[in-house]
Parts: sequence; structure tokens; C-alpha cells
Amino acid sequence: MPIPPHLPPPVCNVEHYHKWQRVKLLTAAAFFGVVAGLSGAAMMIGWIWPGFGGGNNWITSQSVIKDRNQLSDSLRHEIEEKITTVYSQENTAGAVGFLATKNRIGQAVFITSDGWMVMQKPSQLNYKTWRLLLSDGSVYGVSKVVADNRSEILLLKVGALPNGKSLVNAQFKVTSFAPKVKVNDDNFIFSNNRWQWAYIQEAVAKNLVLPHLDTAPTDTFLTSGNFASGSLSFNNDGQLQGIVRSDGLLLPSFYIDLLSNRFLAAQEQFSYSSLGVEGWFSTEQPLLIKNQAVVGFYVNKILTTGNLLHVGDIVSKINGQIADQANLWYTIYNTPIGDTVKLQILRGGKEMVVDVKVVEVKG
Repeated sequence: MPIPPHLPPPVCNVEHYHKWQRVKLLTAAAFFGVVAGLSGAAMMIGWIWPGFGGGNNWITSQSVIKDRNQLSDSLRHEIEEKITTVYSQENTAGAVGFLATKNRIGQAVFITSDGWMVMQKPSQLNYKTWRLLLSDGSVYGVSKVVADNRSEILLLKVGALPNGKSLVNAQFKVTSFAPKVKVNDDNFIFSNNRWQWAYIQEAVAKNLVLPHLDTAPTDTFLTSGNFASGSLSFNNDGQLQGIVRSDGLLLPSFYIDLLSNRFLAAQEQFSYSSLGVEGWFSTEQPLLIKNQAVVGFYVNKILTTGNLLHVGDIVSKINGQIADQANLWYTIYNTPIGDTVKLQILRGGKEMVVDVKVVEVKG
């Protein structure tokens, strides 16, 4: 019904208006309360039962851990094709020959396509009876071995057996060396035909024997697991990271690469670039002068005639750099044989500077 123009407009019901406002506020509060409650419940369920619902984040995180802790099947197979198991001899039972588990002395990995391999040096080197079992089931003998006592590695050359598989035109798949080994790197250990995962825990400056050659391998690594001597370590890319030594520490690949390449170039024996001295670093046995610790390399023995260094000297710097393991090794191996390096030494508590020739020391 239309309102007559001479009458005032109708007045609203104030009580009804306030009641409607309260209803709207309560409805909004209830809605947001329900949303907050559901969110809190979902978070609690996710914390107590992480796998509930199978969300993308859960699957992704598990995949990352899984990928880090294992190599792909194809990469494992590729690495295993380059590894051979070494046995001390072949046994027979009637007309059947077999390789006894008790005679297994380690694993070797190919570093040249014509059959040179590297492994941890075993205690016995009567290699003429050794047998090599390859991943494809082929069995070979060993024609030559060359050992290096300083690094504890052994190079061995595959040899043909009477009535065995021919080596004519044989080409073996070879491993590549990891350019660098770092703390926290993944560490895939192959030992006794089994794969295990660990990681590089810390660097350890240590040599098995004191005194030792100034450039003998001392930079080793501790892994997060205990592995048998001779176990082979690989990284995520299938590159050789090192070999586990008899003390359980990992000898890194850059030593193995350098020493084996120097041998293969001459085909004689292992050789080291050196200052022609033996001793130890202050990180191996602390050095003291007037009740003060000093950093450097202590000279315990002179190996070459005409050497300007004396027994009792402490080499504190080389070409201006602190004479620690890394700097000494790097500087000497980047200096041609016969050239000199500038050494700052402590002799009788007094500082001196001498120029010393880099020489070649046979293994």
C-alpha cells in the first residue's frame, strides 16, 4: 500500500535491527572459528601421523632422502663393470675349480683400458697364483704388481691364464677419479660385493708411519661408518673417491690419480717429488720451541747429498706460504724436478731462508 505523501516515513524497528547485527556477527565468528579449528586439527594430525593423506611435500622429502642414500641401479651396474674381485688362488674339487671366500683378498678397479688396476696393498704379494673375477664372470690372472708402501696402494696388471680368455684386443672399462673430496660428501662404499652408504665426516692429517717423506700422503678422511681395509669409495657420479686404508681412513683419489699416472708414464716404480727429507708435520706431533708450539715440518732425516736442510730444522714456510700438508704438497708437485723452492726455516731457534731443489724420490 503506497504511503500518502502528507504522512512521515515509517520508522525502523531498532530492536530488530540490533538483533540482526548480532546474528551476522555470530555467523561470521562461527565461520572463522570452524576454519581455524579444522586447520589446527590438520596440523596436529600431520605432526602425529606424517604419512596421513600422502601429500606432495611428504613424498618429495622422502624422495630426496632416498636419492641421496643410494645410487641408481644403472649407475651401480656401470661401476661394478669396472671392478674385479681379487683372490689369492684357485681351488679345485675334482674336475671343478672354485674361488674360495677365505681366499678373497680385496677388490681392484680398472684405471687403464689395457688392464692396469689399483687396490689397497695386501699383506702378501705372491701374485702369480692370484685370480681376478670380473663382473661378467671372466677369470684372469695377474702378470705384474707394483706396490707403494707410503700410500699403501698396489697397481696390478691383468694377465691371461692357460686355456683362459684371450687378452688380445681386450679393452676394459675404466673408472674416473673424483677431482676433489670434501667433508659431508656422499660416500658409496663397495666392499665384499655389497654397497653401503656413508658420508665424509672430517679431514684427518695423519700418516701411518713416522717419520715419513715430506710429500707422503697425509691428508685422509674419516667416514661415518667403519669399513674393511681395501673397500672402494665412489661419489654420486660414480667417480672413485678413494680407498679405505688399513687404519680405516679414506685415502683420497687425488693421491691415487697422481701416483698411478706418474708410474704409468715411466712403467718403473712409484716416485715422489720431494725436498729430499723425512720427518713429520706439527699436526701429527706438536713441535715446540722455548715452550711455544710452532707450525711446520720437522726434518728428521736427510735423503739426498748436498741438501741445504739439516736434521733438526723446522720448515715453517714454502714460497711464502705456511708449510702445512696441503701447501707443501701442492707447491712441490707444481715445481719441476731440479728447480728450487724458497724455504723459511727455524734452525736452533733462529729464522733462516734457504733455496732447496725439488728432487725425485723413488717409492
